[in-house]
Amino acid sequence: MLKFAFFTLVLAFFYLGFFLKKNNRIQKCRFMDRNHTTILKSLAILMVVWGHVGAKLGVSNIQFIGGVGVSLFLICSGYGLFTSYKVNKEKYGEANALKDYWKKKIIKVIIPYWIVELIGLGVTHKWDISVVIKDLFFITPATSYGWYMQYLMICYILFWVVMKLKVFILISRYNFHFYLVAGFSLWFVIESLFFANPDMPFLKARQMFSFPLGVLLSLYIDHILVVLSGKKVTVYFMLIGMIGLFVTVFSQLSLVKELPYLISNTISLFTVLPIALSIIVITMAVPFVFQNQFLYQTGKYSYELYLIHAFSLGLIDKSIINLLEFILVTSILVIGLSKFQKIINIKVASNLDRRKYGRFNGGYPYKE
Repeated sequence: MLKFAFFTLVLAFFYLGFFLKKNNRIQKCRFMDRNHTTILKSLAILMVVWGHVGAKLGVSNIQFIGGVGVSLFLICSGYGLFTSYKVNKEKYGEANALKDYWKKKIIKVIIPYWIVELIGLGVTHKWDISVVIKDLFFITPATSYGWYMQYLMICYILFWVVMKLKVFILISRYNFHFYLVAGFSLWFVIESLFFANPDMPFLKARQMFSFPLGVLLSLYIDHILVVLSGKKVTVYFMLIGMIGLFVTVFSQLSLVKELPYLISNTISLFTVLPIALSIIVITMAVPFVFQNQFLYQTGKYSYELYLIHAFSLGLIDKSIINLLEFILVTSILVIGLSKFQKIINIKVASNLDRRKYGRFNGGYPYKE
C-alpha cells in the first residue's frame, strides 16, 4: 500500500507541478472537441495505469477504476470515428465517407500494436509462434491486458459494417443507430452466453455500449449541447456517477455474482459507463482543474502508453526503486514509440500513395 501511495504522489506531483509552469494552460475546450477528448484520453489512461499498478501492488477492489478509463477511451473512439465520418461525408459524399478507413487503422492502431507486441513478447520470452500469430491478429491476447485491443477491433468492424449498410440499403440518418445498437446488443448476448471469462465475466460486457454511445454523442451533438446548457446539469450527472458507484458496489455482492452471466452482465452495464459520463460533464463544469499541460501531453501519448505499460508493469516488484524504474522506462519507451510511429506513418502512407497513383508513371497524389 505504501508503494501505491508513492506512485499516486508521483502522479500528483507532475499534475500540480505543471500548474506552476508558465504557459501551463491549453486553449479553451469545447464539449468533445480535440482538446477536450485529449484530456479525457489522459484521464482514461491514467485511470487504467493507476488501476493496473494498484492491482500489481496488491491493492484490492481497484480494477473498476481501470474499467472507467476504458469506458472513456471507447466513448472518445466512437465519437471520433463518427465525427470523422461526417467530415468525410461532406468532403467526398456518403458513398466515400469511409475513405481510407482501414488504411488509417492499420497505420495508427495496428502497426504500433504489432511493434510493441513483437518486441514485448520477445523480451518477456513468450516467443511461441502460435501465441504470437493469435496475438497479432486479435484472436487470443498474449497478455492479460490485450483483451482491449481485440475488443476495439470488433468495435471498428461493427462500425464499418453498419456504415456500409447505411449506404447500400439506404438506412436513414435517424435509424441507422438502431442497427448499431442492435449489433452491439447481439454481441453482448453472445459474449455473456458463450465467451464470458469465469474470473471476470463482466470485463467486456460492461463496456458494450460505451463505443456506440460515443457515436450517438457525435450524431446528436447539437441537441446534447442544448441539454448541457441547462441549469443543474452537472448536478444531475454527478448523481448519475454516484448511481454508477452504487451499482458497482452492488454488482460485487455474492448474490449478484451467482446469477446467470447474462443477468449479472446486464447489471454491470450500469457501473463504469455512468461514471464515465459524469466525468465527461464534470471536466467541462470545472475546466480550470483539467486544462493542464500534464494531462494534455499525457493524452497525446495515451495509446502508446496503453501498449507499453502492458509489458513494463513487469518491472514493478518489491521496492520503490522498481516503481521508479517502471515510470522512467515506460516514459522513455512511450516517447520512443511515438517518434518511431511518426516515421512509420510517413513511410507507409508514402508507399500506399505510390501504389495508388503509380510508381513509374510520374503520378503524384493531388495536394490541395
